[in-house]
Amino acid sequence: MKESTKPKEKMERGSVKGHVYKQYIAAASTIGVIAFIAMNMAAQAFQIVGNLVLRSWGDKNLEVGTTGASRQFSSHALAAQTS
Repeated sequence: MKESTKPKEKMERGSVKGHVYKQYIAAASTIGVIAFIAMNMAAQAFQIVGNLVLRSWGDKNLEVGTTGASRQFSSHALAAQTS
C-alpha cells in the first residue's frame, strides 16, 4: 500500500476506556473471560489456603518438636526390617 492510502490510527493518551474492555471481552467470549478470572481467583485461593496449612503445620511442629511423619515413617521402616 502506498503511504497515502494507509488508514490512519487515532492515538489517545490516558487510561483505557471501559468500552474498550467490553470490546475485548466480547471478542474473547464473555464466558471465556469469566472462566479465566474465576480460575485465577481459585488458584490464588488455593495458594493462600496452602500457605495457611503449612504455617499451621509448622507452628504445630514447633510446639511438639517433630512433624509426626518421621515417627510414622520410622515405624514403617522398622516393621519392614523386622519382617
